[in-house]
This record gives sequence, structure tokens and C-alpha cells, in this order.
Amino acid sequence: MMDENTGASVDLARDVDRWLEEAGAFARNGDYLGAHTRARHAEQEIARVATSVPEAFAADLRARVELALRRYDSLVTGWQLQNVTRHTAFLARERAAIGADQGEPPVASTSLARRLRYRRWRTAIASWFKAPPFQAPPFKAPPPAAGAPRRASHA
Repeated sequence: MMDENTGASVDLARDVDRWLEEAGAFARNGDYLGAHTRARHAEQEIARVATSVPEAFAADLRARVELALRRYDSLVTGWQLQNVTRHTAFLARERAAIGADQGEPPVASTSLARRLRYRRWRTAIASWFKAPPFQAPPFKAPPPAAGAPRRASHA
């Protein structure tokens, strides 16, 4: 007879295997963001049910998912850098076609490359400290300045 922890462990292991297999299928088809998202879902589900399974078992599953996430992170970063390279080449061809100055790099591609390097750096730091990845706080409009005219209501 199977106790409750063993049943939950088997179900969780089966689900994680299925999610990682689906992530692999996404990656084989070139959808690296889909693969990363599926592996991230597996990570979140392990965290959600970790209290109902033995700790050593959950740690093993987390390690498998973490390895998959690192692989998919590198695939996503490589794909994004390829996109930046293609975009830069496209802008260079377009600028050459219209006779624009070739001395200055296209602004959009350099800022995108900078953001990608920052994202890779931030992900590495987060994985070292097991911190959640960076998420911007929700936008809140600043309060109106004292003495500022109020907007008319349409009542």
C-alpha cells in the first residue's frame, strides 16, 4: 500500500518529466522562449507542492529543472543575440542604401544588446543567491503637486 507522500512524489515526478519533455520539444522546434516558460512552470509547481513530498526528492527535482532552465536561458540569450545581430545588419544595409553616415552604430541595436547583457548578468546573480529574477514594481502615478490645477470631471 502506498502512503500519501509516495503518491504525491510519483505524481510530481511524472508531471515534471512531462513538463521537461514538453520544454525539450519546444527547444527542438526553435521556440526557446516556450521551452524556458515550460521549465519555469515546472519550477513553480515544485515550489508549490514541495511541502507534500520528501525534501531530498524535491531537491532532486529542483536540480533537474534548474539544469534545464540554465540550458534554456543560454538558448534564449543566443537567440536574442542573433536577432540583435540580424537587426544591426539590416540597419547597416538600410543606412548604406540611403547614404547615411556609416560611422555611428544604430542606436536601437546597441541599447538592446546592452539590455541583453544586463539581463544575463542579473539572471546569473539571481541564480547565485537563489533570489527571484528581477521584476519591476508596478507603475504608480505620482500624486499631483500642491497648487496644481485639477482635471475637470465629466460629470
